[in-house]
Amino acid sequence: MQIDYHLFDLGNRKSFEKQCKQILQKKPDGILLAPSFTAEATDFTRQCDEAGIPYVLIDSTLAGHHALCYVGPHLFRSGYLCAQLIQFYLRGSGTIVLVNISAVPGEWSSFSQINEGFIAYHRYYSLGNEIVQLNIPSIDSTTAQQQLDQIFEQQAVGAVFVTNSRVFTVASYLEQKGHSDIFLAGYDFLPRNIDYLKKNTIDLLLCHRPGAQGYLGLLKLYQHTVLRKEADPILYMPIDIITRENHAFYNDHIGG
Repeated sequence: MQIDYHLFDLGNRKSFEKQCKQILQKKPDGILLAPSFTAEATDFTRQCDEAGIPYVLIDSTLAGHHALCYVGPHLFRSGYLCAQLIQFYLRGSGTIVLVNISAVPGEWSSFSQINEGFIAYHRYYSLGNEIVQLNIPSIDSTTAQQQLDQIFEQQAVGAVFVTNSRVFTVASYLEQKGHSDIFLAGYDFLPRNIDYLKKNTIDLLLCHRPGAQGYLGLLKLYQHTVLRKEADPILYMPIDIITRENHAFYNDHIGG
């Protein structure tokens, strides 16, 4: 197999569209796609369908797609699980802030599924926590700080849940403000997140094994295009819970 990488700017739709156009011009035998921009990714997969190019989606899915397979997390269940874990700490008291951070306004599709799962847990168990949703349409730390200041001035915050990998942005804010008593959870095993995890500023990270997603996604394409083997339509990843105590032993790749 020959693998070509097409990288794009997560904050630039045009960058994504440019790469999609280049991929279609190459007419590859298969495509592995993380659909970061919903509308553009949906249009891209439609063109793949028309061209007869099989594709596998990883990390998040698209409504009405015809992908060979989806390899990634069950986002609703991931949010549901985090709500349960936070309750172990809060014991039913305190305001919870759900923070969605994105440089592209309107791209909240994967966040919404996580948010829905989180809120569903509280509804199912009739919990009385006030849940405040904060959408920060910028990755700029100053913007985040300003919006977080407004929330903390108005609410007695007990926990914060960041629904993507930018939990380090909120960790930096809590550290600067001296809010060491606030429970903080988020996503992804990134160096900046791990640094704050070691310091107990971040209490836990949920991880969906991105390395394994890439490996298994390529494996599904190989099995389909070379072995002519039918793929299962969905392969959900485990939801790993990483803390300061176990982070040193974590490896998200197949085979260690």
